[in-house]
Amino acid sequence: MTANAKLLYGELTALTSKEGYCWASNQYFADLYGVNKNTVSAWVSELVQAGFIKITVRRNYERKIYLMGVPGNPVGGTRKSCRGDTENPVESTTVSTTNNTSETDVSQGDIIEVVDDPKPKRKKTPDIPMQVYSLFGEVIGKSPLNWRTNKTQRTCAENLYTERGIEQIRKALRGYIEYKNEPFCPTINSPYDLDSKWSNLYEFIKKQD
Repeated sequence: MTANAKLLYGELTALTSKEGYCWASNQYFADLYGVNKNTVSAWVSELVQAGFIKITVRRNYERKIYLMGVPGNPVGGTRKSCRGDTENPVESTTVSTTNNTSETDVSQGDIIEVVDDPKPKRKKTPDIPMQVYSLFGEVIGKSPLNWRTNKTQRTCAENLYTERGIEQIRKALRGYIEYKNEPFCPTINSPYDLDSKWSNLYEFIKKQD
């Protein structure tokens, strides 16, 4: 192994946090030593092939360099910031999720593991308009298919759900069914009708009771 690769290993040791990895890019080391980035990549490859370090790269090209056979980073000491800040004692380190390595860094032959980030599971949320439409079908026998694509009906259904709730909607629709043949009863045929005539229907039912 070349002397420069050994020098780089010493720098990696200083940059490695308690978790046992460093996220400095090849460009950082190139600037540090005043060499070409490809030269740094060759040194990194030497260290990988010699078994001194291991590199993992996530799909967003976030690279982590691990010291092999040094669990918990017992080297200790101080840690230089990868951004060139002054040295500070290592006590706790938060991993940066910033893209600290370019695609060039991760396309070299020194990579031995690529890690896929698990996709977050999407929480299933109920289709609020469909709940309201189903209630119309259940109580008054009307739940037209075109409501699904009608923006006005969807907006009114969401307003009803948010402002009134399913049980109050059910109660209002049942009241309408009971009194719809009475004079002056508001006509309710859709979520838009119920949303826009809610107060009128409520007052009418109240008078009947």
